Amino acid sequence: MQIHIHAQGLALDTDITRLVRRQVGDALAHVADHVHHASLHLADINGRKGGVDKQCHLVVQLHGLPAVIVHETRAELHEAIGRALKRAQHSLTRRVGRHRQVAGHPLPSENDLWRLA
Repeated sequence: MQIHIHAQGLALDTDITRLVRRQVGDALAHVADHVHHASLHLADINGRKGGVDKQCHLVVQLHGLPAVIVHETRAELHEAIGRALKRAQHSLTRRVGRHRQVAGHPLPSENDLWRLA
């Protein structure tokens, strides 16, 4: 899976970039087989003025399915990234799950999971 990170008005060093790549990879690992690439667009809208202005725009392009797009704005960049990834995980799980059901590969029900335990 390819992960692209773009920043506007923010200084991202290699350590931060590496951390963000790992967070994205971990968050999308459960659907990695379905992901073509993910693009993270990070921005500081107000610059030095501060405020709730750190944006994370996440686009996850899937193989054969519509992209999942999440936009999050928070006071801190790590909060915006974390919240966007959590929302994307939820959307991806639902979208891939529906695709599996339509394709004839139903997801196990909660009762099935309890029987396996």
